[in-house]
Formats: sequence, structure tokens, C-alpha cells
Amino acid sequence: MTVIIITTPTEFLGVDGYIYFFDDDSGQPKKVVVQVKSGAVNVAQVRDLRGAVEREQAAMGVLIRLEPPTEPTQRDALAAGFYERHASPGDAIPSSRS
Repeated sequence: MTVIIITTPTEFLGVDGYIYFFDDDSGQPKKVVVQVKSGAVNVAQVRDLRGAVEREQAAMGVLIRLEPPTEPTQRDALAAGFYERHASPGDAIPSSRS
């Protein structure tokens, strides 16, 4: 996997940066929206990140925070789902399930 990190903050609705990565043979990078928060994060901010991911058509969002998460913010983040890599033909992906 190749990762390209762009840390230039944007002024577009709270996106602090982007990470681009390649995880298949398509040659098309996948986008990650990054937001950084220094204080306590509430559920509304997690939902804002989810909105940014959808708006930016990103593969995922990353919220970097200094404070431990609260139970409501964890629930909301988990409800957003997980990124699933789509394998190229002949690409073996090890399973973590037994």
C-alpha cells in the first residue's frame, strides 16, 4: 500500500487535511478526510466528519483528538462503519477470522 499525506489545512468546512492511498491495482487513489480537535469532541463533531466524508466522496475519515472519547462519540463513530478493501482479481487478502 502506498500512502500520500497532504497536511495543508483547507478552509472548506473543517477539513484539516487529506491522506491519499492506493490499495488496489486500479491506479486510482482513495481519499481520507482528516480532522484534528484539541479539546473534547462531541457527537455533532463526529457527525460533521461523517458529512465531510460523504461530501468529499472519501473512502474514510480520521478524527485525531487529544481527549479520550466519550461513549456517545464512540457509538456514533462505530455506527459510521468500516473501510473494506476491495480485492483485485488474484489478490489474496488474509482473513483475521477463523
